[in-house]
Amino acid sequence: MGLESMMRQLMIQRNEKREKQTKKITDSADPNRVFLKEMVHNFFQSDASAVVHDAKQMLRLLDQLQESMRASPSLLELEAPVTVCGDIHGQMMDLRRIFYICGFPSRARFLFLGDYVDRGAHSVEVVCVLAAMKLLFPQNVFLLRGNHELAHINREYGFHEEIRHKWIDAKDGETVYNKFNECFSYFPLAAVISEKILCMHGGLSPYLNSLDDIRRVRRPIVKPAANSLAQDMLWADPSHSVVGFAHNELRSVSVNFGEREVQERLRKLGVSKIIRAHQHGWETFASGTVITVFSACRYQEESSNYGAVICVKKNLGISVTMIKPSELEENKSNMHDVLTVDVSATNAKVLDYRSLGAPPHRRSRVTSVTGRSRPMMSRRSRAEIKDQRSMAKIKDQYQSKRTPREHKLIAKRVCAW
Repeated sequence: MGLESMMRQLMIQRNEKREKQTKKITDSADPNRVFLKEMVHNFFQSDASAVVHDAKQMLRLLDQLQESMRASPSLLELEAPVTVCGDIHGQMMDLRRIFYICGFPSRARFLFLGDYVDRGAHSVEVVCVLAAMKLLFPQNVFLLRGNHELAHINREYGFHEEIRHKWIDAKDGETVYNKFNECFSYFPLAAVISEKILCMHGGLSPYLNSLDDIRRVRRPIVKPAANSLAQDMLWADPSHSVVGFAHNELRSVSVNFGEREVQERLRKLGVSKIIRAHQHGWETFASGTVITVFSACRYQEESSNYGAVICVKKNLGISVTMIKPSELEENKSNMHDVLTVDVSATNAKVLDYRSLGAPPHRRSRVTSVTGRSRPMMSRRSRAEIKDQRSMAKIKDQYQSKRTPREHKLIAKRVCAW
């Protein structure tokens, strides 16, 4: 009797534990959550681009996203750690690789700086999965607006044409396209991480004198007014040849801002760094106080730019992960390189922790995307290692040619939240 009673008690405990796990992982009682998970599941399938999107389902998803964006302030306030991603531009495979490398939103926090659409062939899939993730994990996924989330831009640069191609019924396609842009009009313009790092798509503005100026921006914004804060947050660029602010001749809209103006605005805003997108690759400006990140690999046919994401750690240390264009990889286990960086300011591509208050022992070490730290090597030995391409490779976290079975297993794991 004693043994039977013990076995019965163990069975009861096991069943209770299983019920708790099931309740935690799947919310089958919530049909909407199942619908959102299905959107994410489809994105990670090997044939994700072949998924047929129903207009009613798309409008249902966008209605929910619009309500979420409407409830968000114009300036988001986040806490580190967070992974900051730049332009995606409809490049579905690059977005997949970011999640494979940096983790999934169930456990990691992401901030996207806009430009989800145009140029690439899968803008719809990119916005859909980010919308579903935002609704599933509202405290871990944050979406800002870029200049390509403006209707007069994305009508000309590919998004409108993509929707026309994916919805045979022209009326449905136009309805979905208009709904996308209505939703975009509510997207926040900027975010501040741990009160020290200001993030936006474009850049600084002569109309930005305090963070409250961003908070006061009213949405929806269909098309930003000329010479306005909203326009500059979406369009402005840094320039070494400018003192203060000057008209942005390259884009024929908004402004360029110089190094002196960066230091002045940082002081006024009470922040230490600015992270922005809007331009290829990753670069630093004004002694590393402005960092540009662009996450779409090989953005144009004639270029072979690397993608990049920025990891802001809990202590506000910054590291950058560079993602190699798939056509440049030497083998399937080399999808991204080690990025490094916490060294003395010796060139334009240096990131430092000093202005962010990192402890001194972190300043003399190199941090890789694995999260491990190791003693800093000399510039000469680092150059030799780079030339010989013998720097330790990161273990493969993504392969460009996965089998359908591997994609199915990944999708199953991703959706088992």
